[in-house]
Amino acid sequence: MHGPSGLVGHRDWPRFKALAIARTGLGYYADKDELLADRLADRLACHASLDLTGYLALLEGEPLDGIEAEALVAAITIGETSFFRDAEQLEALIRYAVPDRAAQHRADRHLEVWSAGCANGAEVYSVAMMLRSHPLVGNWQLRVLGTDIDRTALAEAVIGEYGAWSLRGMRVEANFTAAGPRWRVTDVFRRGVEFRHHNLVTDPPPVAGGGSGFDIVLCRNVLMYFAPPQRRVALAGIRRSMAEGGWLAVGCAEVCPEMDDMFTPVRLPHATLYRKTGKFLAEGPLPDGDVGFHMGIAFDHLDDARAAMATLRGLLSTKGDS
Repeated sequence: MHGPSGLVGHRDWPRFKALAIARTGLGYYADKDELLADRLADRLACHASLDLTGYLALLEGEPLDGIEAEALVAAITIGETSFFRDAEQLEALIRYAVPDRAAQHRADRHLEVWSAGCANGAEVYSVAMMLRSHPLVGNWQLRVLGTDIDRTALAEAVIGEYGAWSLRGMRVEANFTAAGPRWRVTDVFRRGVEFRHHNLVTDPPPVAGGGSGFDIVLCRNVLMYFAPPQRRVALAGIRRSMAEGGWLAVGCAEVCPEMDDMFTPVRLPHATLYRKTGKFLAEGPLPDGDVGFHMGIAFDHLDDARAAMATLRGLLSTKGDS
């Protein structure tokens, strides 16, 4: 019986559920049997001759990157994203994190960013657009790495073509070229961008090309799908990948005890970011305005940071635009 209720009652359901969670790290499904069974039913519909026992045998007979194994990952992974999602948090990165890391890289003029759980790449290209438009680092050597466990989504990211839903709120013509009914990211924003398959729970963290660690890591709306043990493993790997003093952005609803154990929170107007450091740079909320000096960070380019924010807003449509 391929209906969700019948699957949950199947004798092999516990074994399938354990396998799915172990391979993906998605502890999110630990108490969501009906949702997981609904995703599984979609896959079983493609294998009409198999019941759950036969499907398990198929999965267990394949390598981790086998055709059906990857199709299952794509089915159960939640990949909702769009360009410039949570724009206020991105403004905080562009205003504070980028100038801070730029000050550390004046000599080598090199900046590296990792987007963990990048889905179809919208966040990666959003970051690339921000950096290429930034008055401090726009002409530097930039690398923006996007990783995800869903190879199907990564294939879409490499192509870099998007429909209206992903592009909602953007000034499309300035940053994309028409590709039939879709829009393709222009080449200037593809330079330095790369995508790679990676599991935050089971794989070693990626290594920054410069050797000193990633300057900025975004892992937004990903950690919420992990149980606490997997979340700690993922965060420990992220920390190892980061440069000392590097900045981390997580989803607004992803505050957890592990964050404060491993990172220093920096409370900024309209956003909280985290840093890999042993020292607290701020105590309590910071006032609106130019807060860099309150954080003990030597921002020599606040005017440039303001200009970068204006550029970011220019990438987005304004109220009243057609």
